[in-house]
Amino acid sequence: MYFPNNKSVKIISTIFVFLCLISFSVITDSQVQANPKDKNLSYKSNEGDVLIYESVRKNTRTMERGGETSDFTTTRKYDFQLKTEKVENLICFELTVNKLETSSEGGRGFRGSQLDPEKIKGKRARIKIKPSGEFIEITAIDSISVGERRGRDNNRSRRPRRRGNPVNQLRIAFFQLPDKQIKVGDSWTEDYKEPARDAGGFMGRLSQDRKVDGKSKYTVIGEEDKNGLNCYHIKVESEYSIESQGSMRGNEFNTEREGESTADIWFAYKEGILVEYTQSDFSESTTAISGEMNRTMASSGESKSTLKLVKWNPN
Repeated sequence: MYFPNNKSVKIISTIFVFLCLISFSVITDSQVQANPKDKNLSYKSNEGDVLIYESVRKNTRTMERGGETSDFTTTRKYDFQLKTEKVENLICFELTVNKLETSSEGGRGFRGSQLDPEKIKGKRARIKIKPSGEFIEITAIDSISVGERRGRDNNRSRRPRRRGNPVNQLRIAFFQLPDKQIKVGDSWTEDYKEPARDAGGFMGRLSQDRKVDGKSKYTVIGEEDKNGLNCYHIKVESEYSIESQGSMRGNEFNTEREGESTADIWFAYKEGILVEYTQSDFSESTTAISGEMNRTMASSGESKSTLKLVKWNPN
């Protein structure tokens, strides 16, 4: 029988430890690759990619003026398409409105959507964002003229409002992503102070200056399958205030509004696209009007929004 000497034992022991280390390293690497805990989030797209979203927004408000109270509700449903034109340092999308449905009901003096659903079909805008989700630019390809608005005469020159602009609803498809790796349980915040962004003439313009001041907290609460895509489920809690000054029909107005909202986001981290978004919002506002009309109006209301990816054609 062979009895190894001390030198042989040391050699065998060294080889055994070395093999164990290699095995452990291979197992660890495979686990990390198969079950990554930390992920870098960014929007991704290739030229020619097409995303089709369905959006629904219902807004209910109560307004007090002249000692009277009135309630009104508006509901808007959009189908719109995003087609990637090019991807460099920025991602450029062409937005096309495929469908618009509106309904409204309200008290005295309330006017619903001014958009003509039939005439808005096919209208386009160009949108540029950073991979982090930050909006850079919105420009119109097709403008909506006064004559294309519900109940408008082509010869009337009254400035159109931006009420019902689908670009405003589209913006919730892009939110600020963190500049760090994250995992389930991680949070990040976004502070924003900015003037209201104009849609580049896509829906006309209102003579108004508006400033938004807000803060949002994002928390990854889980990992779920949505529409066959692996998604981070992200909870969002926000507070905001809006101040606006403007003029209309010879009157000057000043509005102060404060609100808070909660939202749930499902973001496909591998594909870099938003899959679903739901939001509930409550706000209160006061508007002071001076000029031909001198009055103060108070209002409060809530809104619910959903945005769902219904079709995705990667190039």
